[in-house]
Amino acid sequence: MYGKGNDVGLRRTDVTVHEVEQLASRIVELIDEELPESALEKAPDFFESVKEKTLAINETVATTNRATSGQVRALKNMLGAVEAWQRG
Repeated sequence: MYGKGNDVGLRRTDVTVHEVEQLASRIVELIDEELPESALEKAPDFFESVKEKTLAINETVATTNRATSGQVRALKNMLGAVEAWQRG
């Protein structure tokens, strides 16, 4: 997909596809299994959006077999946000 000339402006990262999959799985697991019901009730649209974006990033990374720094940063930020809701 991304040849030498096509990835201009995309910054690569040392994070592997497997590590992206782990981040994405953790985000989905937190939302689906570990968040308090009260959090899900207060911000259902937020959690649905996070889950959709997480799955989309994971799919793109799996398809291209590459992760950009922006994708990794977005996943880490979303994980941090979901963990903050989990802590209350």
